[in-house]
Amino acid sequence: MTTAIAGFKKGGVHPLEGKELSLGGELVEVEPPKMVMVPVTQHLGKPSSCLVEKKADVTVGQVLAEPDGFISSFVHSPVSGKVLKVFDGPVVGVYRAKIIQIMNNGKYEGADQFASEPRVNWSEKDQFLERIRLAGVVGMGGAAFPTNVKLGPPPDAPVDTLIINGCECEPYLTADDVLMRDTPGQVLAGARIMAGVLGVDTILIGVENNKPRAIEAMTVAVREQAHKSYDDGEGPDPTIKIVPLKTRYPQGAEKQLIDATLGRRVGSGKLPFAVGVVVQNVGTCVAVLDAVGLGKPLYERVMTVTGSAVAKPGNYKVKIGTPLQTVVDAAGGALPTLRAMVSGGPMMGKSLRQLEVPVVKGMSGLLMLTEEEAAAHRERDCLRCGRCVDACPMFLSPCDLAAAVEFKEYALLDQVMDCVECGCCQYGCPSRRNIVQWMRLGKYHWRKAK
Repeated sequence: MTTAIAGFKKGGVHPLEGKELSLGGELVEVEPPKMVMVPVTQHLGKPSSCLVEKKADVTVGQVLAEPDGFISSFVHSPVSGKVLKVFDGPVVGVYRAKIIQIMNNGKYEGADQFASEPRVNWSEKDQFLERIRLAGVVGMGGAAFPTNVKLGPPPDAPVDTLIINGCECEPYLTADDVLMRDTPGQVLAGARIMAGVLGVDTILIGVENNKPRAIEAMTVAVREQAHKSYDDGEGPDPTIKIVPLKTRYPQGAEKQLIDATLGRRVGSGKLPFAVGVVVQNVGTCVAVLDAVGLGKPLYERVMTVTGSAVAKPGNYKVKIGTPLQTVVDAAGGALPTLRAMVSGGPMMGKSLRQLEVPVVKGMSGLLMLTEEEAAAHRERDCLRCGRCVDACPMFLSPCDLAAAVEFKEYALLDQVMDCVECGCCQYGCPSRRNIVQWMRLGKYHWRKAK
């Protein structure tokens, strides 16, 4: 492993990584099926407003839904064809949402305008933020917060550093690893654009040291200034530093990453810009470069399909709206040993009951797990051992908060909103307590009371 700095100061765990399963092959592009399903809700915040109706003809990159509020995002068509219907259906992360079903004609009309190499014209810098907004770019690490909003911190919160999250600390997932290995120049170019929008001179790229090839590729790209090959040479020249970090989950959580790279602690209830920082994901960097350099909307992404219960674990480039069943078929199909399916990583992912749900912008991976990988355990009484307290990176007492929820002592939940639901407490619990579920229920009651 690459030599690394210590990382964040408090808590965390080091679960079985499982990343070797999906790193063997090349990035595979998945051909979307005859029918794609594009949800209007693929971001944190308010659902977008649908702009198309049944029987409408659409082209690749056409706007299907527009933002309905400050924290909202554009949604675009990944294919060309005809809208068959607009209906309410299941969407990972939001339970149910309005979905636009499109019959794919296989012609991909409109895609040619996005086929060339992205070129960034820095004389048009004032337009960058609007292009990112119009492209519907959101955080690609899972939270899916609209990127244009994140790049516009309030005037009274000056930002001096942009941190790029290349940690990918969730077990099994390797999509960001592949992006850093294969397209380091694009990652850097996207980061440079965001630094230009923010007006900062420092970019730190945090990468866990279990990704030595990614660290090497990114280091070489910085040394050779590979990001400048995507523009006219007139852009800013921020200091870019690759920061190898000790592998420890949840290193990629914003507050922990800021602590690890800068030693700054984001206080309770505060956001990163309160300490002069904005954090963005590796995949978001590439999407920003495409948006600014090509005008290309975010209608496809790289995701990991892995686990011991899928035939060909690997990384796949997938159109948004592609049913997960199509993605699994491209990965060789599920094996008879399949026991559980998870969208995202095993620590913070969402359990799936079916594969007829669409890929969305924030979907970083799909896990197909065997009985051994996804064994269920019976929940027992809390032992008051304190392991959850030691593991919590947010300085909380998870056992006490969970007990407060269980026994309806909602007045004791002052700190529950600081929980990031990383699952460290639950991972190390000898009684197999479903602590994260208690935390989520506690947040519901706290919001209701307020």
